[in-house]
Amino acid sequence: MNWLKKFLLIACLFLPLSSFLSFAYSDTLITIEPGVYFQGEEGSGYISFNSTCTASNIFWQYSFVVFQNITMLSYGDLREFLGFYSSASANMTILKFNSTAVVFNVTCSEPGISHTRVFESILGSPVSVTGATSWYYNSTDTATYITYDGDYPKTITVSWAWEEVEDPVTAAIEDIENTIYAAVIPLLNISLIMISFAVILTVLKGNLDPTGILTIVRLAVTLIIFVYIISAIINAIS
Repeated sequence: MNWLKKFLLIACLFLPLSSFLSFAYSDTLITIEPGVYFQGEEGSGYISFNSTCTASNIFWQYSFVVFQNITMLSYGDLREFLGFYSSASANMTILKFNSTAVVFNVTCSEPGISHTRVFESILGSPVSVTGATSWYYNSTDTATYITYDGDYPKTITVSWAWEEVEDPVTAAIEDIENTIYAAVIPLLNISLIMISFAVILTVLKGNLDPTGILTIVRLAVTLIIFVYIISAIINAIS
């Protein structure tokens, strides 16, 4: 019976930890802080980010400064390639971006028409550019060329997908789902921890009562079935 005691002790020590620990591998990333400036080419305008970002690589292609696997930490969406260029008289601050849109401010030191470019090698031509005087997509360098009136600061949004208006009923169902999950998962974790410690105490006391072990197993199975039922109800509602 010694091997059974050791097995139960190791399993129960691991069970609570496995509920909270996750293991992930990540490459070394470059951190880009607000106030750090980049130039697409010598003499061009400065480019910066409004919030802290991370990227796996930064390189220069054509006249663009290109960020590879870039994520704005406050939003979390990753873009595989995202590049920018701003004309000499204009500075560009990227306010936010996600998987389908980029929003940035441009401030010109000289009045008149100015321009900027956004490089995106995967999504192709944007479906809309707001805040600009005109724009066009160049398939040769996969960049969007944007013209705007530089007499005062502009906020420009480049979007590669139409914004979806969420149905109120769908939004309400999603809120219910999130609430249920938020309640069930912690309850399950706490239950697993309580069961684990109950088994640990039983092993340490040397009292391997089959009836007690069977009761604990039944309780664990009941909890698992309960979680599956809740998941099935949520899926049915969705």
